[in-house]
Amino acid sequence: MGILRKKIKIAGPEKEKEVEAIIDIASSYSAIPKILAEELGIKELFKRKVPVPPNGKEAEVPIGAGTVSVNGCSRASIFYILDGNVLLGQPELQSFDAEIDWKKETIRIRQCSPLI
Repeated sequence: MGILRKKIKIAGPEKEKEVEAIIDIASSYSAIPKILAEELGIKELFKRKVPVPPNGKEAEVPIGAGTVSVNGCSRASIFYILDGNVLLGQPELQSFDAEIDWKKETIRIRQCSPLI
């Protein structure tokens, strides 16, 4: 259990991009770097006060919306806009009903319905 690195697609209103993401089942959120949000046209919708890695101090973090695609299946998603890597956390993995094979380092999407 833990973390994988996989190629996924993130889309905003202006463009879509394939990126390497950290897939972390223990994370309670998903995040994208500010520079990627700007490139894709993902704008801040609101801010939320949350503990931010690495020290866990609370900070006001911008939240944006876009689309995430894994293995050809897409979902609308909410992202924290942070410095660092693309992170796909538990909420998105649950929405896909993702099954992770840790030995093979693969993700199988069990819930692939049209984007709503």
